[in-house]
Amino acid sequence: MTSPTLPNLYDRMVEILADHLPKPIAIATVNQALHRAQIERQDLPRDKLPENLQSILRAAVVLTLKDQGKQQACMARINALAQDHLPSPAEAFGDSEHFDIEFESDIVIARTRARETARKVGFKAVDQIKIATAVSELARNIFRYVGRGRIELHVSGSPKPGLQIVAMDQGPGIPHIERILSGDFESQTGMGMGILGSKRLMDHFDVITGPNMGTRITATKHLR
Repeated sequence: MTSPTLPNLYDRMVEILADHLPKPIAIATVNQALHRAQIERQDLPRDKLPENLQSILRAAVVLTLKDQGKQQACMARINALAQDHLPSPAEAFGDSEHFDIEFESDIVIARTRARETARKVGFKAVDQIKIATAVSELARNIFRYVGRGRIELHVSGSPKPGLQIVAMDQGPGIPHIERILSGDFESQTGMGMGILGSKRLMDHFDVITGPNMGTRITATKHLR
């Protein structure tokens, strides 16, 4: 099996900005930053964002994005490029991370990191969005109906390369779960819609739930 191609440093900078700006503007911003830093695109290191380029990009974010929340989210990801190396395909498999869901802002963090992880593994943009949306829905369910829980992301290479999402909480369990998963349940509060929507976005979806065990949802998307 051919290993997935991971985005290089240039592509990742563009993708970070393109989450908040039209892609042509994101590309122009990165190119201008490279010019100001006197770095040719082909001379960019693979593993780490140079310090001077990081500073120029941060300044560009402040000038371009007026929303402070978007500024902070964008800068956090730019800072990560300056601290973390880009994994090789072999390194990407076997990675895992987790997020505690306690505040509404945790939903945004989980969604952003899920998309970033999916991008690292090599998922195409449409599947990155599906994975991020599923994580967002599951995290929102935890926050809305239980108040506290956890999202885990696991990257694996066998039996099929892909990304596994685990959402867990210690709540009272989900009633009517079989009807929810079959699409045969209507709730006036909207309970279950996020679960059903997440199931439809993933390749594999399993729910273990009960009044004395809380809920554990395992969802997997395979890399095609």
